Amino acid sequence: MKTLSLTARIPVSGSRKAVATSCSPVVFVLHGLLVLTWLGGILVMGLGVATLGNEEAVLSRERGSALRERRALIERQDQLRAQLATEARRDRLEVAIRNLALPLQAPANSTPSQPRSTRDERAIELARSRQGDARP
Repeated sequence: MKTLSLTARIPVSGSRKAVATSCSPVVFVLHGLLVLTWLGGILVMGLGVATLGNEEAVLSRERGSALRERRALIERQDQLRAQLATEARRDRLEVAIRNLALPLQAPANSTPSQPRSTRDERAIELARSRQGDARP
């Protein structure tokens, strides 16, 4: 007696009739494939979660290092601005120009307002007056 269901009625010798269920090899294979599919899905999801967690950790480390680098650059920029402001003060520039002894000339298209000797004398007087020992 053949049936298409998963259970088959198998007659048992004797006076009693018993119903026994038997699983065919096809059913075992199908159940095995179902279990393997579930396990594979669980494994894929677990690996996905682990990968996302690892990526998050890497991104947070990079973000932290980028913030530290940015903070260091901002501090360096502030230091340079302060140093430039200190060095660019008028009295410091005048001293630097005198120490370099550069021949300062007016641009070619403008007329000089004072002769060079008068300008030099005026710069010397200005420097002395700022130093506090102005001489006649």
